[in-house]
Amino acid sequence: MKVGDILSYLEELAPVSLAESWDNVGLILGQKDKEANKVLCALDLNEEVCDEAISENVDCIVTHHPFLFIAIKNIIFDNSKGRIIEKLIKNDISVISMHTNLDSSKKGINEFIAKKLDIKNSCVLHNNEMEEGLGRYGEIEPLQIGELIKKVKSIFNIEYVRVAGNMNNTDIITTIAVCSGDGASLIDKASEVAQVYITGDIKFHDAQKSYERGFIIIDAGHYASEQIIIPVLTEYLNKYVKTISSKINGEVFRLM
Repeated sequence: MKVGDILSYLEELAPVSLAESWDNVGLILGQKDKEANKVLCALDLNEEVCDEAISENVDCIVTHHPFLFIAIKNIIFDNSKGRIIEKLIKNDISVISMHTNLDSSKKGINEFIAKKLDIKNSCVLHNNEMEEGLGRYGEIEPLQIGELIKKVKSIFNIEYVRVAGNMNNTDIITTIAVCSGDGASLIDKASEVAQVYITGDIKFHDAQKSYERGFIIIDAGHYASEQIIIPVLTEYLNKYVKTISSKINGEVFRLM
């Protein structure tokens, strides 16, 4: 198995052409003709994940968030990013990132979440004239808002969510929208097609729009709303090459 083979399998899952123009996806570090017989999947590549990959004798790391996103002007080995690059090169570990292409794919994160939420005939939120794109929306079997919140917590394996909007526990929900990660840019669109919008990374002024537009926003958190795809990605790649999921908890926020 070569790194190029892994790239080909990932291309079938989430074509690079689906990535947003500002994104950085595909092979981030390494070379296509390098042998890769063990893969580690993780949401992010931090130093803990890098050390985990080394201890697991991994040849390739596949992340959701791009390891190199903003251009770097130097590589200094006494800071975290530099140490990771040094370790990766010394241990011959390649890095592939699948970001907005995995968000948008009909086999990717948002479609997976839509199925978990039992959305019927889901449509693309960002542009509903396309088969693939950011976010999803559609109809669900009628649920009280409290039951929907419980379902969201269960799906994302979290204890708490943030909720914005005028909420009555007897409200019956029949239409929902979802966008994994940071979905603030799609709030206006979501308010046009759904009673409830499930996403992450909502700021105060974004949340105010839920009251202005008369709908509800459920913020499940950036990490939780994307981490859900890592076991799925691992299972997919494991059909072709030995693949494991990272055991590192990359959530940076803690409830105290």
